[in-house]
Amino acid sequence: MKIKKIFLSMLLMIVSICFCPTKVFATSTIERTTTLDVSKFIQDEENKEEGWSWNSTTNTLTLTNVNFNTGDNMSIVLPSDRDIHIVSNGNNKLISSKTVISGKKDGPGFIIFGGNGLLELNSKKELPTIDANDLLFESGTVNAIGGSIITMQTIKVDGGYVKVDTSQVSDDGWTDGLYACGSIEISSGTVDIISNRVGIFATGTGHPNPTTGIKITGGNIDVSAKLYGMCSGNNTYKKDVYIETTGTIDFKDSSIGIALANGNLTIKKGNIILKEGNQLYVNSKSNTQGTVTIEKADYTKVNEAKSKVPADLSVYTDESVKALQDALAAVVEDKDVTEQIAVNGYATSIENAIVGLKYKPADYTKVNEAKAKVPSNLNIYTEETVNALQEALDAVEEGKNITEQETVDGYANAINEAISKLVLKDADYKKVNEAKAKVPSNLNIYTEETVNALQEALDAVEEGKNITEQTEVDAMAKAIYEAISKLVLKDANYKKVNEAKAKVPSNLTIYTKETVNSLQEALDAVKEGKKITEQETVDGYAKAIYEAISKLVLKDATSTKQEAVKPTVKVETTNKETVKAENKKEVKKVKTGDSTNSVLYLGLFGFSLLIIYCIVMKKFIR
Repeated sequence: MKIKKIFLSMLLMIVSICFCPTKVFATSTIERTTTLDVSKFIQDEENKEEGWSWNSTTNTLTLTNVNFNTGDNMSIVLPSDRDIHIVSNGNNKLISSKTVISGKKDGPGFIIFGGNGLLELNSKKELPTIDANDLLFESGTVNAIGGSIITMQTIKVDGGYVKVDTSQVSDDGWTDGLYACGSIEISSGTVDIISNRVGIFATGTGHPNPTTGIKITGGNIDVSAKLYGMCSGNNTYKKDVYIETTGTIDFKDSSIGIALANGNLTIKKGNIILKEGNQLYVNSKSNTQGTVTIEKADYTKVNEAKSKVPADLSVYTDESVKALQDALAAVVEDKDVTEQIAVNGYATSIENAIVGLKYKPADYTKVNEAKAKVPSNLNIYTEETVNALQEALDAVEEGKNITEQETVDGYANAINEAISKLVLKDADYKKVNEAKAKVPSNLNIYTEETVNALQEALDAVEEGKNITEQTEVDAMAKAIYEAISKLVLKDANYKKVNEAKAKVPSNLTIYTKETVNSLQEALDAVKEGKKITEQETVDGYAKAIYEAISKLVLKDATSTKQEAVKPTVKVETTNKETVKAENKKEVKKVKTGDSTNSVLYLGLFGFSLLIIYCIVMKKFIR
């Protein structure tokens, strides 16, 4: 358990260390205040505390975070009879009131600067920061503040970063940036110069060779100089300026880029930047024989950009086409290489304008017209066909451009087709079917006329109507209902009743009063105008009459006064007399007396009186 705890603690400590914020500190070194004279070294030397070491085999001085502050003494003195390497690691700072690094002029030999660190040189007075026969900058960063970097022969920059700042040096001091009596060659890396006089100066004084004073074949150069950005040659020695680089030469605030004291200027290639109003070059009075050759700018990129312009610009918006046309119109032909940046800018502008071309929007007129045709009420159409239309509408994607016009027109076609295929819903025949269900199952009991009217209403029903014809369908139902309501029942058949009445004996006086009364009740019970639905009742009338007839009982033979009685077969006469029977039913009393002879006699008597009256009146009038 103890081991586990120890292991856990160690692990936590390691993790904490790993995740703690870290800061890299330069190795602390002791400040050196005296000159480091390497020219006197004959074997390997080093001072770890001061951060330097010398390898006599490779002639390499390695500086690692050194801190030299040597006052009125040079910081480092190097032999010049052979190539010397200075390798900078970390941040190195060398301060002197005199030249910081000096190479003894014992013979030809380059001081070669390399490494990955920073070498900061600070010359406190008017003297050069570096003074040697030949200098070569290969890698690392050299930051020289104070006087110029000077050589008797050549300065070469083939990598790294070289900065020279002489802006604080008086006119009496070494105010140029890079100064070489022979030549200055820049093939790679970056050169950044701020100068109180000339930025890059190949004078030729004391060293006529090489004749090429300034040669730039690569790298990037920034020069801000009060007098000239570059100057080559003098009254005695001819020094040329040759520029052929893919890099950039920016003269910034230099009012004159190149001064030709004596020599030729050749510019084959280069991105040269001049502040507006400043001159690219000037010839001194002594440079009457000098020539200036400036190649034409390379328009390859411009032509390549032009070749990318679409043949048909009609499909693009007017605004974007105008921007392209403006970029094309801005191209000025026959510029020289000093304006290569501007020429390259033409190409960039054209390509950007091509990229910025915007297609005209597709024409959605047909789509909108198709949408306008969509019925306002889709509820009357079948779900399937409405869904198909909705899918066509949902498929429309706005924002298509003119190159997709065919697709947009396809949207319109799909909508129109879906509209044409809309199918109306069927009309609702529910009321019709309900009306049909109300038709009596037996129509035989109704009059032929009313049954025919109902049949006509039924026959008028037309199936397959759609929802737009719902009013017509509902009218069909209404007609059926109306015909049903107008059905008239047939009259009941009174044939049996009449036949029964015909069987009533003409003389009922011979039958007992009781049985004759029963017959009369049966006759009086007959109600005329019954319908066929009451046929059973009507037939009951006949049956009751027949039964009453069958039950008539003759009077006894001893009865001497037998009156001739004729039965009353008509129901509801004006002088009927009602009596209550034992069963409490009201029955009509049958009259047994015969008044026929009395009426006849009275009629004849009245008629005779009328004739007599007429005769008397006729005689009286005469």
